[in-house]
Amino acid sequence: MKRIIGAALAALLLATAACTPQLSADPAGDTSESAPAEQTSAPAEQEPQDTAGDAEAGFEEYVNLASNVTTVHMVMKMTGSADTTLEGDLDATDKSDLKMHMTMSMSGQSIEMVVWGGKVYANMAGTWQEMTSMDVDDLTAEIGAKSADTLRDAVKAKKYIGEADIDGSPGHKYEFTLDMSTVGEVVYTVVIANDKKSLQFEFESNGTTTEVTYTKIGEPVSIDKPKI
Repeated sequence: MKRIIGAALAALLLATAACTPQLSADPAGDTSESAPAEQTSAPAEQEPQDTAGDAEAGFEEYVNLASNVTTVHMVMKMTGSADTTLEGDLDATDKSDLKMHMTMSMSGQSIEMVVWGGKVYANMAGTWQEMTSMDVDDLTAEIGAKSADTLRDAVKAKKYIGEADIDGSPGHKYEFTLDMSTVGEVVYTVVIANDKKSLQFEFESNGTTTEVTYTKIGEPVSIDKPKI
C-alpha cells in the first residue's frame, strides 16, 4: 500500500509542479500558431487578460497560473494500467512547506492522505499513520519560481484551439508542446477559464493519461495535521 501511495503522491506533486523536474532546458525550435481572431484592447489593470486566439498570451497565462499556485482545489485523474483519482485541497503558499489534503480512489479503494511538515500521513481503516519511508522534500523542491523559466525554456510549440469550459466556467483551449528530457516531446492540452479561477491540463506519457483540474484558485483552504 505504501508503494501505491508513494507512486500516486509523486505523480500528484510532479503534476502540481507542472512536471518541471523532468523538463529539458533547450529553447531551440520554439514555434507559435494562433487561430485567426480579432485582438481586443488591453484590459484595465487587475482585470483578467483576454487571451482568446493568442497562443503566446495563453501560454504565459498557463505558466503564471501553474507556477504561482498558492491555494486551490485540485482533481487529478490518471487513466492507464490502473485508473486513479485524487481530489482535495492544496496549500502551496509556502513553497518549502507544501500542505495537501487528498482522497485517492483506485481499484475500488479510497485512501485519505495529508502532506504536512514534509511528511505524509494516510488514513488506513479509520486510523491515521505516518508513512515514515516517504519524504516529500525532494519532490517539492522544484515547485515555485523555477517552474516558470523551465516551462518557457522547454516549450516547442504553442497553438490556440478555441473556446472551451471547465465545469461550466467559460474559457479557451490551447495545445502546448513541451520537451521532456526523459520521454521526449509531450503535448499538453490546456483550458484556462476567463476568470482565471480555474485551470485544466491534460497530457499522455508512458501509456498513462493524466488530467489535472484546478478550481477555486486563490480561495481559502483549511488543512490540518492529522492526530496520530
